[in-house]
Amino acid sequence: MDQISHIQEAVSRAGGPVAAARAVGAPNYQSVQQWIKTGNVPAEYAPALELASGVSRRLLCRNANRIWPELTPQQGEASHA
Repeated sequence: MDQISHIQEAVSRAGGPVAAARAVGAPNYQSVQQWIKTGNVPAEYAPALELASGVSRRLLCRNANRIWPELTPQQGEASHA
């Protein structure tokens, strides 16, 4: 699954763009739609979307490995969504 698909899945699990925007404190649903289009959830919203959807923030945010290095799978460790 590519990053855009992960974001679409997260938004769907959170109840759609409007509900996801409310759940994460985004300015509006258009912001959430832009995340889907660009394939990136800004770091300030990724943890809240992770909580609302169950999809790991490292699958939602392009900068996740740099911002949250502790979430980067270690060599030999299985990767889970």
